[in-house]
Formats: sequence, structure tokens, C-alpha cells
Amino acid sequence: MDHSGDTSAPATATDVQPDGGAPERKRHVPPITIDNVVNKAALLKHLQEVTRVNLEAKLIGNKLRIFPQTAYAYNHIRRYITEKGLEAYTYMLPEEKKLRVVIRGLPTDMSTSEIISHLESQNITVEECHIMTSKRSGKPMPLFLINMEKTESNKKIFKVTNIGYMKVTIEALRPKYGPPQCFRCQGFFHNSKFCTSSPRCVKCAGEHLARDCVKPLSDKAKCCLCQGEHPANFLGCPMNPKNRPEQKKKENVVTPNNVATVFNTPAPPKANFWEARRKTTTPQQQPNPSTSKNSPQASSSTTEPDDDLFNQLKSPAVQETFKLLEEFIKIATTIPTKYGRLRAIQNLLRDEINF
Repeated sequence: MDHSGDTSAPATATDVQPDGGAPERKRHVPPITIDNVVNKAALLKHLQEVTRVNLEAKLIGNKLRIFPQTAYAYNHIRRYITEKGLEAYTYMLPEEKKLRVVIRGLPTDMSTSEIISHLESQNITVEECHIMTSKRSGKPMPLFLINMEKTESNKKIFKVTNIGYMKVTIEALRPKYGPPQCFRCQGFFHNSKFCTSSPRCVKCAGEHLARDCVKPLSDKAKCCLCQGEHPANFLGCPMNPKNRPEQKKKENVVTPNNVATVFNTPAPPKANFWEARRKTTTPQQQPNPSTSKNSPQASSSTTEPDDDLFNQLKSPAVQETFKLLEEFIKIATTIPTKYGRLRAIQNLLRDEINF
């Protein structure tokens, strides 16, 4: 069906199907980010005329991020970007995502055509199959990566237990650590399949693809993101979003003049207020003897602080109580059972009280 003349609004989740069935689920369409655009407003207006739908956009620095509402507009904008040679990147439509699995347990010399034919005999259609290699040594590993359409029949691959008389384990491809990174421009959160930005080498930061790099192995690598002496895909790069410190959100308050004012927490005072007050406060004066008998406030202030605390601790009653507490501590730390501790306390009290 030709949609070139379709000017109606896209269907929403509340639209009712003609047959009276459940409403169609609204599909998510990824945004498209275009870089190095001179007149962004004119480009957005032209894309609206080309797609014949209303488009929403947002400025991200010097980039224009467009939010198409339908897959038709998404494909139209991507085709326009390719024809005009614009620098842009986007993401795959959800319905175009592939099912990627890893087969473990097969020998490295096994033919990929044999694996594909065995899976096809079980109604599993494979688009691509290749052996995986080690990043450190470059040698092949006993792991085979399978790409195929995400259909119900292909999802049965997880139930396969043997291929070519070899027991195998099939699992979904694990996501890589850290945010996705483009092999073409070395930017984050998108891949090279949907990127038309200017290429930047991952090894020498040159304006070319990595496969065209002629840098000798003896030369140090250069990062095109931070200019450091490491490849651009180094996980420890300070420009990697995983390594950036979280920025504290500032509270913006709109004033009557529509001016955003940022309120920052004031720095702590250099001097301690309470310490300065203690030093400057004079000792409490003694009340007048003539008023001390009549005023309850004066009588309370005439009570002198107890400066003879240490002498009170030396009294025989206090010393006797301390000795009794030492006996309690000795019983609690030396006798393991509760019953034994209670018996020892009973005997101690009997001796002290003499009953």
C-alpha cells in the first residue's frame, strides 16, 4: 500500500480497530539526531514537507534531534539523510531488531554451513553465523554467534541441545559492559549501522575508519575523545559516560522577572559561633544575699556546682558498690551458662545480705 499521500495523523493507543478488536499497541519510533546543520528551523520545515507529517524536534547543543511519530516518517528522514549526505545517527526500529544467540560446545573447526543446515532442518532460519575470536589473542574460540529474525519459530533455538552429534548450550548474547559505542564516529549510545557522521579512527584519532588506519603497532594510540594515549574504546577513558561524576542538580527558581535564579548552599563559617560565645561570656555573678531568700530564681542560682565529685567517689559506700559490680562482671564473663550465673549471683547476694 502506498503511503506517500497519507496525510492523516498517526494512530494512537486509543484508536479502535475496524473489526472491533483490541486497540493496536503504539510502537516506539527512535529519534534521529542530525549534526552540523546551519539552518535547523529550515531543515525541520523541509522534512515536514517531505514526510507530510508534523515533526517535533529538540536542540542538543549544536545538534538537532527529531522525533518522528511513525515508522513511515522515520524511514523517509533516513532516506533523505543518506541522499543529502548529512551527518546523523539513530537507532534500529524495534521490529527490525535481530535475535542474537551464542552456541557453546562446538569445536572451532566446525563448518558454519553445517550449523546452519542443521538448524534449518528444525525450521530455524539463520541469517548469519560466524565463529567468535578472542580480543587478546585474536584466536578463534569455541563460540558461534547466530543472527536471525525474531520470530516464534526461531525462538525455538533455545530448546536445541545438540548439533552434529555434539551437545551444545545455546544462550542469548550478553550485552557488553558500559554504554554502546559507535565504531564509526566513536560516539556513545548508538552503533555504526545507523551512523553517517564523519569517521574518527579508534586508534589514532584520524578522520578515517579503523580499517584504513596505517598507524604502526609501535606507536602509541591516541584517543579522539580526550586526546589521551589510549584507544577511544578504552573503558577507562574519562569521556566514557560510565566514568563521569554525577552532576548535582541545581534548583532553579523562576523570579517575577522570569529570570532563573540558582540558589547555592552557603559555605560554612570559618569561626565556631558557640566556641566564640563561650570564650566571651563572663562567669556567672553571685546573687545578692538580701534577695536570695525571697526570690526562687536567686535561690536556684546560689547553689554552687559540685566540684568535689572525685572525693565522693572515694567514699566507702561508692567503693563498696564498685566492688560488687566487679563481682557481677566477673560472674558474667567467666560462667558460660545462664543457670550457673544465676546461682553465682544468688550466692553473692546471700553473702552480702547475710541471709
